[in-house]
Amino acid sequence: LFGPVIVDIAPASFADAAPLIPITAAAMVWPALLRTVNQQTMWPGRTKVTFIVSAVSAAVLFIVVTALLAPEIDAYAAPVGMIAGLLPPCAYLFIRGQRGPDRIAFPYREVGTALAVAAVIGVGYDVLESSVPAIVDIVVAVALAGLYIGLLFALPVIPESHWEALSHMARSLASGRPDRFQPRRGLRGPDQPERDVMRVAG
Repeated sequence: LFGPVIVDIAPASFADAAPLIPITAAAMVWPALLRTVNQQTMWPGRTKVTFIVSAVSAAVLFIVVTALLAPEIDAYAAPVGMIAGLLPPCAYLFIRGQRGPDRIAFPYREVGTALAVAAVIGVGYDVLESSVPAIVDIVVAVALAGLYIGLLFALPVIPESHWEALSHMARSLASGRPDRFQPRRGLRGPDQPERDVMRVAG
């Protein structure tokens, strides 16, 4: 959503980079996804060698695919190579883990819904986008991003049991404190003699 905004506020020489931004962003998700899938999957007899082989194979695939595609698609080869390299080990770890006795309760419907909504919003924005001032692009992108997050709660992709924890995280981010303690309010609680004792003790 913010790809066109970045290009709008950048020098004109960056205009050709607009289509590269979404695929690069998608590619950057995969390294973290590989680590996450590795940490969340388990089966009898699995060892650290499994992840080492997965990581090495991803690196080899990335190098090969990027080298082969670079003459054909230029700068797009690197993000395409990342996706092509990391997708097979991610898929293997996930499928192998789901076929074992310790498979995780993966929310297939919710993840599918989230991807479908993201695709609709992204494609709709791309189709409707026109030559408008950068500020309008920013407002539309922020509004659609907010709509996406709201739909995750409404559909519900994010289960209600997680709402309180997410709300706490948002409040902590805004206040800079992980707890709800308010020092000034706490100090107003004790009466004056207790405050005097606290002041002496401090």
